[in-house]
Amino acid sequence: MQKVEQCRSNCRAQLNNEIFALLPTRFYCLKIDHLIKRIGINLPFHTDKTLRHNLLHLFVLTHHFCGEW
Repeated sequence: MQKVEQCRSNCRAQLNNEIFALLPTRFYCLKIDHLIKRIGINLPFHTDKTLRHNLLHLFVLTHHFCGEW
């Protein structure tokens, strides 16, 4: 059981690092959309990309500082 939790924690940390690495890139909107879907946040297709970006950023920062997913 502990190994499963450790694996989940490592996967979350890796995904968190990927998200922060992608934020300043040129094609971040498409990549962020992909990551939003990958971590299971479902937003309507017509949602403004700025809103999607802000929601993801808030989600990541919240969980980064809280240490939870």
